[in-house]
Amino acid sequence: MRGVRLGETARAGSPWLLDGLLCSGLLGLALALLAEGTVEWDEGTGAVALASAVLACAPVALRRRFPAPAALVSLSGCVMAGAVSAFQTPLQLALTVLLYTTASRSGRGVRAAVGTGAVVTLTAMDLAWGAVLFSPSVLWWPMSVAAAMSVGYSVRVHRERLADSQDRARRAEEQREEEARRRVAEERLRIARELHDVVAHNLTLVNVQAEVAAHLLRSDPDAAEQALGHVRRGSRSVLSEMSALLSVVRADGEEDPTAPAPGLDQFPELLRTFTEAGFEVDYRVSGSPVPLGPGTGLVAYRLLQEALTNAHKHGAGTATVCLAYGAARLSLEVRNPLHPGGTAPSPSGLGTIGMRERVTAIGGTLETGQVEDGYRVYAAVPLENRGNS
Repeated sequence: MRGVRLGETARAGSPWLLDGLLCSGLLGLALALLAEGTVEWDEGTGAVALASAVLACAPVALRRRFPAPAALVSLSGCVMAGAVSAFQTPLQLALTVLLYTTASRSGRGVRAAVGTGAVVTLTAMDLAWGAVLFSPSVLWWPMSVAAAMSVGYSVRVHRERLADSQDRARRAEEQREEEARRRVAEERLRIARELHDVVAHNLTLVNVQAEVAAHLLRSDPDAAEQALGHVRRGSRSVLSEMSALLSVVRADGEEDPTAPAPGLDQFPELLRTFTEAGFEVDYRVSGSPVPLGPGTGLVAYRLLQEALTNAHKHGAGTATVCLAYGAARLSLEVRNPLHPGGTAPSPSGLGTIGMRERVTAIGGTLETGQVEDGYRVYAAVPLENRGNS
């Protein structure tokens, strides 16, 4: 943890370190030129030349925090250097860097004021010391200032556009996540409604069998005992289904469905709709089929329906469906080849999320993913809800 924090501190302080190195380099070069006599200046004005070099170059170290004031201080140093004929390239470079920073970090009014002030001051300085109007030396200052300010402004616009693009991308991602959460919540509610219908059906049967048992209790005890057995199995099934409905309620104003919930006994009809659409399905069943509870049958039916729909959409026109009945679990597997260069269903897609929610709601497991021969959907669901209710 300490190494990470030190690394973060170094990265955070690196811009200031670079500015300090740039300031030191420009100031050192300016002082070296003064010491070697490369710049012509009177020995009596040496202190002014030295002070002007410091004023022009030192503000570079503070250019990120105080861009406009630093540029104005550097401009005053350049004017002082010109007054004693000690103006040199390092001072001009320092001023150019500060004008660029001002344009890239300041508002429109500050940019206009600093840029205009630099052009007027430098041009007036050159004219005051004998330059001819419209000479190259005089025209150089407006051009150099305009170039530095233009580059800085372009960098500022690029940063703002990049930040705006990142902000839009972030908001779009948040909207997509919110939409996905909303769709998942709607899917969960729809699943709960279907399970609710199953529970209501079982409770109706329990009520009927209880009335039969009460009617036959004295005249036919054996038949009454059989009816009570149906009540017991139906009650057990209801308790199992209700575990998935503790925090979900039906939406207000929605009409109650009149058709029973589908199960595996309706799967041949579903299979026929796919084959009539030109989709070839190889359907295999192993083990001894047993009656499924309404909740398990509904989940199995919906899972096969979604898996075959994805296979039809993303596959190469064929699929294999395998149902394996075990002692306590039913295994369902759907495999299909993919188109050459085709894409498999997204693991975060709403269809896959819906299948996972259904299977998990009844205590099952789901595996989806791409395999060597295409795409595979595999689910294992418990059979403890099977019965004759």
